[in-house]
Amino acid sequence: MTIPFRVGELVTGEFFTDRVEEVERILGAMRDPTRLLVYGERRQGKSSAIRFAAERFEQDGGVLLWVDVSTASSFGDIARRLISSVPYSWVWRQDLQTKLLRASVRIEARTDLAGNPVLALALEPLPGSTEHGKEELQRSVRVLDKLAEERNVKIAIVLDEFQQIAELVDRGEWVLRDLMQTTHNLSFLCAGSRASLIDQMLSKDGAFHRFFEPLNIRAMDPEHLAAWIGDRMRGSGVQPQDGVGHEIVRLVGPRTQDCLQLARAVFVAGQQEGAASVETVKAALRQSAMQDGDRFETAWSSLPRSQQLLLRAIALGEEELFSSKTARKHGLPPSSSISRALSALRAKRHIVEGEEPRIDDPFFRVWILIRAMPDGLPGGS
Repeated sequence: MTIPFRVGELVTGEFFTDRVEEVERILGAMRDPTRLLVYGERRQGKSSAIRFAAERFEQDGGVLLWVDVSTASSFGDIARRLISSVPYSWVWRQDLQTKLLRASVRIEARTDLAGNPVLALALEPLPGSTEHGKEELQRSVRVLDKLAEERNVKIAIVLDEFQQIAELVDRGEWVLRDLMQTTHNLSFLCAGSRASLIDQMLSKDGAFHRFFEPLNIRAMDPEHLAAWIGDRMRGSGVQPQDGVGHEIVRLVGPRTQDCLQLARAVFVAGQQEGAASVETVKAALRQSAMQDGDRFETAWSSLPRSQQLLLRAIALGEEELFSSKTARKHGLPPSSSISRALSALRAKRHIVEGEEPRIDDPFFRVWILIRAMPDGLPGGS
């Protein structure tokens, strides 16, 4: 029996749903050189929407180059990843190699972990390597821009979690702005989820003030998502009782990936009997939280007590964190310490950015309720 939900990967085809308007906007940006900012909370489906649009873009002959900036440690890393994402079988590959060599960028043909041939920059470690990495990235992007113009080929560059470039080097975002401003034949799609960093970049004094076309990937319509989850289960041999899809969305919403993770667990739990109930959903949520228990326990034990106390209160749904009543009930520290603890938890991404405090990972919230409360709360829902 095939599991109808995929988690932890970019989904397309039958595993993708909705986002019609967003996909059209993204596809349009890929086809015509522009600068599109795709932003929203983590696990909301930004990357999958881009990948879904990219399939149509590539079917039309376009070339998509995808760089994950979040795990890059330098501009040199970004340059390497950019060139490595060029399809080895691309018809203009030899032309690209020639132009890179003319631009004094050494390129090699290597194999990836799966044994597939890939292109790769061979950057030499030099004194002042930060500047060297910037130069290699600038040269590589400008070579791609020139090739797009000469060969009339559409090239779209996706910079996933692009806002992290600001933390690679001082004023790194201004380097990226200059790079995008001085190329005219490439499309840039910058995806991001760190609201505080993005807001700084878009502010009046920021590098990207009035620079992008914005596209906010918001929470999917809960009615649509609940109905789609139910249809997927029925189509794969598990009959959901009324309300199963809605209960999944209610317990872990609003982020799409969280809902799909729980839906997958519910489907697996219901395979033996060929049916799933609301009780199945609650049991699957508890089981999913406990399966990640080692990771959650490590995260919890690394927090100072003030932050642990605050997470307990937030997990229980407390909204007036600065009130004396809440402080007495949960043993919270003084208001100034609460403010610092909130800032630290946001920086660690344990709670979402915004005015209303909410634990980022709904499965972590359930683990806290089951394992980290003073007396425990069996059930965790």
